[in-house]
Amino acid sequence: MRLIYALGFTLVALCLTSPVRAQTYGESSVYDAARAARLGADDYGMATYYMALLTPGPERSQDSATTAAIQAGHMAHIMRMSESGQLVLAGPFLDGTRFRGVFVFDVGTEEEARALCAQDPAVQSGRLEFILIPWYASAALKELTGIHRTLQKVSFSR
Repeated sequence: MRLIYALGFTLVALCLTSPVRAQTYGESSVYDAARAARLGADDYGMATYYMALLTPGPERSQDSATTAAIQAGHMAHIMRMSESGQLVLAGPFLDGTRFRGVFVFDVGTEEEARALCAQDPAVQSGRLEFILIPWYASAALKELTGIHRTLQKVSFSR
C-alpha cells in the first residue's frame, strides 16, 4: 500500500512541477513534434511502458559468495538492458517491505518485458520474482538514462 501512495505522490509532484501547466486542453506552445516522434509520444506526450515490481523469491538461502555472484549478474543484466534502450528506469526500494525493486521497460509487448525479467540471474536463481504491470507515463522517461549518465560520477559496473 505504501508503494501505491509513493507512486501516486511522485506522479502528483511531477505534475505540479511540470513547466507546462495548461488550464484547458489544447496544443502546447512548447510542443516539439520531432522530439515527440523520436520518443514515440502520443498526443499527450505519453507512452506505454511495462513496470516490473521485484519481490523476494522462494530461494533466499544462498551463501554469501553465491549471493554476491547473483547480484553481480543482476547488475550486469540491468546495465545491458539499459544500454540497449529496453530499460528506462531501475532501482531498489529502500523501505524493506515486500517490494525489493522496480524495472520500467520500453518494449513493444508484455511478453518482451516478461522475457527480459526471466533472463535476470536473480530471477533465474529464485532470489527474486516479479509482478508485471502495463504503465502509461511520460515519453520523456526514455531520455532519463542519458540524463542520468551526466550526473553519475561512479558507475554501477565495475
